[in-house]
Amino acid sequence: MKFKDIGKDDYFEIVGLEGYYRVDNNKREAKAYRKLSTGRMMYDGTVRGLYDNLEAGRWKIKWEEEAFEFDKEKHMKKYIKGELMSYYLLKSRWYELLDKKYFLYHKSPGGSIVRAPEGQCSKDGIQHQAAMNESAIAMEQEPLYQRMEKIRNWMDCLTESQCKVISVYVMKYQCDNLREAARETGFSIDTVNKYTKRAINRIYTRNSNIL
Repeated sequence: MKFKDIGKDDYFEIVGLEGYYRVDNNKREAKAYRKLSTGRMMYDGTVRGLYDNLEAGRWKIKWEEEAFEFDKEKHMKKYIKGELMSYYLLKSRWYELLDKKYFLYHKSPGGSIVRAPEGQCSKDGIQHQAAMNESAIAMEQEPLYQRMEKIRNWMDCLTESQCKVISVYVMKYQCDNLREAARETGFSIDTVNKYTKRAINRIYTRNSNIL
């Protein structure tokens, strides 16, 4: 889309400026608006000279497609950081399901399945239900395992120091308690911050299939 294609009633943003704007091509005016908490636009007046500067390209309009491309790397790195932080939560849930699967079959000391009380399911019925439940648990475990495996593969591309910082500061301390993470890793606070950023950037640049 070109500047002249913007309709009179179309709101848009400008790179480096706050708020929203509309243009009147007939009057060659640019008008400023701010968005209220209710979602309504409040008119703030005409911005003198802005129309001419927009037309000349001295101010750049934030086109939707450009904004997406501009933010892609930032959002991908934020996603990587979030996945790294979730590793122990994923692992905990995976083992919870493993325990649940183990206790599906109530076995007697001899190894046979304990008989159900009279009037309840038969032995075969219990086995069938247990198998169904085990299958459902396995289905829930699989995406957890896949995410953990992806994170482990990410860690494999890091240097030893970066891996140490990610394991302690990002995974264990959830990017909190920076001072304690520095003490535990043996690095300075600045180094922990630096290695965290470098590690996330390394994961981003060395893995073609992040999502």
